[in-house]
Formats: sequence, structure tokens, C-alpha cells
Amino acid sequence: MIKRFISLLLMTLILGSCAPATVSVTPPPTTTLPPTRTPRPTQTAIPTRTSYPPLQTDGPYLLFTYDNKNFTIMDADGSGRKQFQLPNDGYTTSWRLEDAVSPDGKWLAYFTGSIDEPYDLAINLLDLKNETTFPVANLIAPGFPENMEPVTKVLRFDNCSNTECKTSLFRIGLIEGIKSLEWSPDSKLLAFSAQIDSFSSDIYVFSVGDKTVARITNEPENIYRIFWSPSGEKILYDASIEGSSYSISTIWHLADLMGAIPQNPIALTEELPWRSLGWFNEDLYFISTAIDSPVYVDTGYIDIESKETKIIWPYITESMTIDSENDRIILSFMPYEINNPEITAGTYLLYLDGTFTKISDETFYLFPEQISFDSYLAMGKNSSLVSILPDGSITNFAQTVSYQNTPRMSPDKRWVIIRRDYVTQLFSKNIQLMKSWNIDMSETIWRTDSRGAFLYDRDKLYYLTIPDGTPISIDFCIAKSCQLIYYVWLP
Repeated sequence: MIKRFISLLLMTLILGSCAPATVSVTPPPTTTLPPTRTPRPTQTAIPTRTSYPPLQTDGPYLLFTYDNKNFTIMDADGSGRKQFQLPNDGYTTSWRLEDAVSPDGKWLAYFTGSIDEPYDLAINLLDLKNETTFPVANLIAPGFPENMEPVTKVLRFDNCSNTECKTSLFRIGLIEGIKSLEWSPDSKLLAFSAQIDSFSSDIYVFSVGDKTVARITNEPENIYRIFWSPSGEKILYDASIEGSSYSISTIWHLADLMGAIPQNPIALTEELPWRSLGWFNEDLYFISTAIDSPVYVDTGYIDIESKETKIIWPYITESMTIDSENDRIILSFMPYEINNPEITAGTYLLYLDGTFTKISDETFYLFPEQISFDSYLAMGKNSSLVSILPDGSITNFAQTVSYQNTPRMSPDKRWVIIRRDYVTQLFSKNIQLMKSWNIDMSETIWRTDSRGAFLYDRDKLYYLTIPDGTPISIDFCIAKSCQLIYYVWLP
């Protein structure tokens, strides 16, 4: 594909003679990390500011941060808040904050130290209720980075024969995935990437109940991303040998927590720059290539049961919505270099077996979030908001909708907030206009119970009670302090 060719060309130009190719691997001996009892939680004081009223309710709360170090816990209506800073120069990553917070809202995983000298990177847990912290594990083994040198003897890189080149590539791959982590659905286990007893990183699991750490995987590649299955019985992850700022080619693997530990899992995909699209159900995980591209290439899924990968749309796609309720995808498509007369510009329903039905000759921007799958919200010509039925019927609801400010659906799917021409509007689920306000909204954060939402523009944070309220300013901000980029709800 075009995007894949461009990505590979960029990789070649950047890495030059260090570009890796075919890898021949002899896995290291399988070893088991004995369960390690961590120290008892230490009562660590968390600095707290008192410039706002204290928390007024028992939850739910909105947890957010502007810099991954200073955090705010705010009542669901904005009435009170608590602020704290992570101790010992702690920080979270700029990835999804919901990966760091346990689903039950009790724990926040954060890092201290650095991947650079003195190589003291560590993962820790903060109890969000009583503000105690305790260490989980050091992520870098003693002797780093010299302990990676065995990779130069075990792995073979074409056009990269010297030790310095190989070690440099391998270190980049380790660094780009060493802060990967995710909580199990039941909040009892934290999976994370670490280089503890091998030259590469592996997946380890920390048990909150008994404070032990166990090694789960064993392969020579470095861990890149971690995803628990919906049931919490398996971990899907991808691993790579080398890293790059432009493209990273990975291989997806599956670890079964019901099986032997540690594991040397079978690869589920070939080595490509895979893009994660998320779980379709317990057995199917959707992926595509073109990891850093706004378009989708070679869209398909990994079948967890059969351990096979199936590409069901081998073309470039501008936008799509995964409809798990009806076992299909709706996608909008503009052909590039395709020699298939059946594939022309338009909107399609694509099924899991790769068959498809064209429902419109028009192309749309399909919003990833949908009210329901009885119809699909999209942006059409002239920035119009439209609804597309599976039979191809199209209804035009509004004009001047922005790509950057897509409709925000309430969790109960009864309400939609839309920004149009510097105006914020509330619609019912059948896209009937309910109210309109002169607010240049840049983000909407719905309460989990759909009873209200936070809105913010350039310098103010508002709270809106649904459906009868009026936005009330609860904070005046300067610079970017109102941009709630990293946030998660606590039950």
C-alpha cells in the first residue's frame, strides 16, 4: 500500500545502514520470577492546595491533570475539588490516563526516576482515597544498558552489523514501550512492561491483593503495547525489536493467564506497523496498518480463538465506525490505486467475512462515537451533520459541524452536544435541537450518569446540568489550564 511504502521509505532514510530486516532468534532460557513481596505501604504526604472548596460529595469524581504531575479530583458538578502532586517527582505518561487508573477508581499507577542515568525508572501505586503510596517494581535491571549487549549475538539485523548500531536500535525499542501498562477489568492486577531479568522487556503482573510481582511473557523482543481481554483472562500485546520516531513494526502476541507462566507465546501477526482499533468482542480484536496516519490501511482483526489474522478490507479508508452490535463496519472510501471495478468511491457496510454492500455513492466523515447503530452520524458535504441508515437513506440535520469538534454523545445515548459556528448546542437522541448557547466549546466531558457535562472554551470551564440547565462558569483559566486533555472518571 502507498502509506506502507512511504513509512518504510522514511524508515530507510532515517536509519540508513542501521535499518533492521529479517530477524533470526534463539529465545533465552525460560525463567520464572519468584513472587516478590514489596514493602508495606508507606504513609507519604501529598501536598494539597486549598484555593478551592473541598470535595462536597461522595462521588463520582473527575480526575484530571494538565502536566501528568499535578492532579485535581473534582466533584461531578464542579462544586468542590482536591488537588495533589505526585510525590518524589512522580509522573504519569502522556498516554491514556485511564490506563493508569484502576477501573474501580482506587489506584493510580505512576512512575518515578528515569530511563537515563542513573537508570532508576520505577513504577508505583497511589491509593487515591487515603493518599498512601508504595513501590511496585524497578523497571530497569542492574547493569543497563550494557545488559542489552547479548542482543547483538542473538539477533541478526541486515545492513546493521556493528554492536553500536544494533544496541542503539534495540534500546530505542525498549524505551518506547517500557512505560506500557494496563489494569485488569476487575482492578486486581496491573500488567506492565519491565526489563528485570532479561536483556529485553517483558510483561509482568502485580497483584494488588498479595503485593507480588510475576513475570508473564518471555521472548527476545521488547514489549510495546498491552491490552487486557474483556474477561481479564488473556493479555494481547505487541512486541518489536527496534523502535523509531516515525514507524514501529510490531508483532502481536497473546498471553493466557490460565496457562504456564512465563510464556513464550506464538506470534499472531506478521511484523508490520500495526494500529490498534480495539476489542470487537471477547474473541476479536480489530487492527489496521499505518500506525501514525489519519487513514486506515489493511483493516482486519485478530481471532483470539483461532489465533489467526484476517484482513477484511485491504484498501485505504478515510473513516469508519465499528458496529459490534450488528457484526459489521460502516466505512467511507475514496479509491486510490485499485484495479477492482467493484470498489468505487462511496460508503459501505463491511461484514466480518469480508463481504460488503455499498449503500451510497457519497463519501462522509463517519464519527467514531455513535448514538446507536440503527443509523450512523457523519459529516457530509459543506460540513453538514447527517444520519445514514443501513439502507442508504440520508437525513441532513445541521450545517457547519467541525472535524475537530465531533458530536459528543451522553453515556446513556439520549443526548448529543455539538459545536457549530462558535455556538454550543444540545440535541436529543433523534437529533432535535433542544437548547443553544454562545459558547465556543473546545471539549465536552459527560458525567458517567449522563446528568451533566463539563464544557470548556478558551478561558472558562463550565458545568451544564442535563437537560434543563444553563452552562455555569465554575473556573476561569489562563493559557491552556482549562484544556482537560488527560482525565478519567472515578466511580
